Amino acid sequence: MKKQVFFLFGVLISLNLLQAQTVYNGHLTISTQSEINAFTYQEINGSLTIKESSPGNITDISNLETLTKITGNLSIKNNQNLENLDGLYNLAELGGDFVLYDNPNLIRIGISIDNIEHIPGVSLDPNSPSPFYKLTTIGGKLSITNHPMLFDISSFANITTIGGELYLNKNNGLEDLDGLLRVSSIGGDIYINNNDELLNINALANITNATANITITANDKLETLEGFANILSIAGNLTIRGNRAIEYPCAIMPILQDNSMVNGTITIENNSTISSSQLAIIDYCLNITTHFGDLIIDTQSDVESFNFEKITGSLIIQSGDDITDIEKLWKLKEVGGDLKIIGNSELLDIYALGGVKSIGGALIIHTNEKLPNTILSEAATYFICRGYTEIVKGQSTEDPYTPLNASCYTHPNVRTGTLFKNKEPKQLFTYLTETEKHLIVFPTISNGDYITIVNAESNFEYQLYDTTGRLIEANQIIKPESNQVLRFTQKLKSGIYFMNITKNNTNQVLRFIVK
Repeated sequence: MKKQVFFLFGVLISLNLLQAQTVYNGHLTISTQSEINAFTYQEINGSLTIKESSPGNITDISNLETLTKITGNLSIKNNQNLENLDGLYNLAELGGDFVLYDNPNLIRIGISIDNIEHIPGVSLDPNSPSPFYKLTTIGGKLSITNHPMLFDISSFANITTIGGELYLNKNNGLEDLDGLLRVSSIGGDIYINNNDELLNINALANITNATANITITANDKLETLEGFANILSIAGNLTIRGNRAIEYPCAIMPILQDNSMVNGTITIENNSTISSSQLAIIDYCLNITTHFGDLIIDTQSDVESFNFEKITGSLIIQSGDDITDIEKLWKLKEVGGDLKIIGNSELLDIYALGGVKSIGGALIIHTNEKLPNTILSEAATYFICRGYTEIVKGQSTEDPYTPLNASCYTHPNVRTGTLFKNKEPKQLFTYLTETEKHLIVFPTISNGDYITIVNAESNFEYQLYDTTGRLIEANQIIKPESNQVLRFTQKLKSGIYFMNITKNNTNQVLRFIVK
């Protein structure tokens, strides 16, 4: 009996010793390479700081591969020769902030932490690239400050919630906020200041209720406020000051016309002439018939309220079975981007688009089951004779997104009721004859298994990259189909991807998203 008791006692001691070796209780600071090399912990019940004691001392943290959990903060700062964070690839839980500061040679961190799904607070400081492409929630603030070389934050593409403030300051290479496209909730202030190359804030369009202040100041090239188009309420103040390039301020018209939407004060000053004050914006926007940016119409009520002559971005009409006619679009004259009519199962005609005189991108008509082929043929004739690139899909067995052409005529054989009245089709669906056409990726939101390259037609090479610049795969396609399906060797993870295509000695970069 005594032997059994001693045996059990010995087992308990061994287990306690094992736990003591794998769990560190308290805050841990690592300052030398030898401390990295001796690291054996799986969990830290506290915070971890990696900060070298002398310049160049820490060069490799790969021995941290055993670490899976930190309950507090992770701070990596002032490590002169540290180039990557590969030792953190097993880190799956971080309870506090993630702070990167002054690691001047850090060139890659995206792969290392792609298991992390929740970080309560994030702060990025100089010379640290953006690694968070697997995050869905930031419990605390997201602060990106003083990054002169940072031009892309698309690693944040899966974030939906920021628990604290969004603070973007002095990131002079940043042109857009597209990495925040999925963010729908921000728990603190929105502060966007002194980002010299920032052109738009469109990625914030999913924000409907601002829980604190919104401050947009001194962004020298900011052109549009379209990112605030869906704001319903602001709990604090709204300040827009010193943005001297704003050309498209009308997204905030509902806020300016109904001050009850803002709980605090509204300050608008020292911007461009048309946005120099509240009254200047209201006066300008009431006298234009232009929609700035992209416009998505997905309900019949959207159609009924349409009153624009010009859309500076793309127009997408996509409703499922809600839209039955688009007659209210008869005023439309110009679309700056693509005009897409996709997936409207009850739409019977598109004659209201006969007034469109200019399309900056492609016309795409696809998967509208009740839209007759005769109308598609008329559309092909009418628009292609005006020089547009058109992609039309009839209710046939042809591959999706088949480029079409039609013969142009000078005789006006007009069919009663059609707004495509100056042209009459002689033939249905003949292929475009141009030797070079812009490549198009479809779908732009993929499941990660494959994409289709439209207008491939001749041999091409491609390289696929993620947002960290890592090469995912490369290949050469010989004798491709016009609509070439590219199946990936491995299913892609959620995020934003870039495909560089070389065809006939020219390069084109396409971007798509994997859900």
